[in-house]
Amino acid sequence: MAEADGPPTPLVSVIIPVHNAAAYLQQCLDSVLNQTLREIEVIAVDDASTDASPTLLAEIQARDDRVRVVTFRSNQGVSSARNAGLAAAHGEFVAFVDADDYIEQSMYQTMLMAARSLDCEVVSCGIDAVDRSGSQISWSAFPLPPGIRHDPVDMHEHLHHAFDVRLLWYPVRSLYRRDLITQHRLVFDEGVRKGEDSLFNLKVLHFADGVCCIPDVMYHYRQHPASATARPLASESENLANLAKGVLGFFAEHGYDERARRDFYRHVLRSDLPTALVRLDTHPDRKRQIRELTHLAVVRDAFCDQPLRDLHVPGSVLVLLAAARARMVGVLTVAVRARAMKSPRSQSTRRTPMARRAQTDRPRVALTFDDGPGEGTDLLLSILADEGVSATFFVVGESVARFPEVMVRLANSEGVEMGSHTSSHADLTKASPEAIAREIGDNADLIRRVSGLQVRLFRPPWGRHNETVDAAAHAAGQSLILYTLDSGDWSHHSTGETVRRVAETAADGDIILLHDTLPSTIEASRPLIQALKARGFELVTVTGLLGPTLPGHSYDGLVVRRVRVVRWWRRQVGIFLIRARRVLGAIRRIAGQPWRS
Repeated sequence: MAEADGPPTPLVSVIIPVHNAAAYLQQCLDSVLNQTLREIEVIAVDDASTDASPTLLAEIQARDDRVRVVTFRSNQGVSSARNAGLAAAHGEFVAFVDADDYIEQSMYQTMLMAARSLDCEVVSCGIDAVDRSGSQISWSAFPLPPGIRHDPVDMHEHLHHAFDVRLLWYPVRSLYRRDLITQHRLVFDEGVRKGEDSLFNLKVLHFADGVCCIPDVMYHYRQHPASATARPLASESENLANLAKGVLGFFAEHGYDERARRDFYRHVLRSDLPTALVRLDTHPDRKRQIRELTHLAVVRDAFCDQPLRDLHVPGSVLVLLAAARARMVGVLTVAVRARAMKSPRSQSTRRTPMARRAQTDRPRVALTFDDGPGEGTDLLLSILADEGVSATFFVVGESVARFPEVMVRLANSEGVEMGSHTSSHADLTKASPEAIAREIGDNADLIRRVSGLQVRLFRPPWGRHNETVDAAAHAAGQSLILYTLDSGDWSHHSTGETVRRVAETAADGDIILLHDTLPSTIEASRPLIQALKARGFELVTVTGLLGPTLPGHSYDGLVVRRVRVVRWWRRQVGIFLIRARRVLGAIRRIAGQPWRS
């Protein structure tokens, strides 16, 4: 009788690793326990918390019999906690939530329906990053076309480029059939404390019989200084070495070719290595750890086994490794900080021509806003109208579909120019020509249906484009518009910093990158506009700045003060020549000779 009165057999087991997360744990658990799908169990794994987390877990467990608590006596890390949760799970599907995050109320019901309707073993959704207060910082759709079933053959091909497109990130955004995990004995590698999610998802997606995704953002990932990803490890080099062993070993075992290996190498050099170095900035044994990291076998192999031109490694990474090789730890640390602060949106795959116009009596800049429309766009439009300035908005199809009324107001606002930013904010340089054409064409069609406008301007996500993207933009009759000044609003989320960066560094002819989906940017818009006016700038649209543009051609600003530019380049060349003697030898050895410790 007691068994009949107990909780129903769970459809989904939700695993929550907990370590000193009392500040956010209540919101996390509330979002899980209040799901529209009631047939769930929550397995909270207390990883030796020393704050109020154990007390809170005990109270919630006493109130809701769907909650079970597993307790570790010593801190073992998120991989061990998730594995303990997997061992204790009974549900048809399993999911993971981090204790400082929260989810939408309908997340698991929506994902379960997709899994059954498309016969999939893995379902993933969109994810966004939020700050400590819950305000959205950025968002990301799952990097596969939504609403269709991706079979094993399709997934095997996608996994050759999985690191480049972040296909393996965030297990928290996915629902996994538990039989898939138990059948193949899939667990998180407990020797990998950072990057363990990529290795786990690599194995899961390889063995999955069917994968699908939904475009909605249903998981909210909280970023804050105390998060696990921001803390240095006892040995960053050991962690990266274990990750490389797991990933490269899996590739070799299951027949992945050179594309997959080089894709992982690029990820190590572009992401894992720089972020590990940044985490070590305050480490007491920083110099030793940096030397160990930069002399790892995986780093050596990435630079020495293959020609650098085939790896497409940014020049800044070469400088980092050269500085490390020359034992210039101070230079390395400064360079790493600068690289970590640089917006990924400012990285383009090719150099673009610059438009030129005649010098006017009053300098001009163009304000541009990406990723909208959003909840704050209405207020931003009112501020622009009050200040009497113009701006250009590059809209994303998924946002247009969410806020059609705002889109209509955008289209009818005086002084506002419209451009396209793709349908789903996908990296077009990794897409097929057909997919690129769909991203551009579908968004243009949606904008026309909702607002009646025919867009002629196009900004590729992150500013990334190549000849294939240029050709697709030309075919669609759209010009590629990049930018010269990145406010960094997406990164620092500070109203004051956004104003300072733009107001202090803006120059005549700049195209300024901002985002109308960020509350901090909306708040910064009026003081930023007033500061630019005080410096004598006229704020115009992109077309008002550039004049006529050609379809398929790319533009990233104006060159109007030729003397200033020449002087700047002379200064930079002088600095380069002074420093070149210290790093050129190291770069030459990295590029063309075997690595020697």
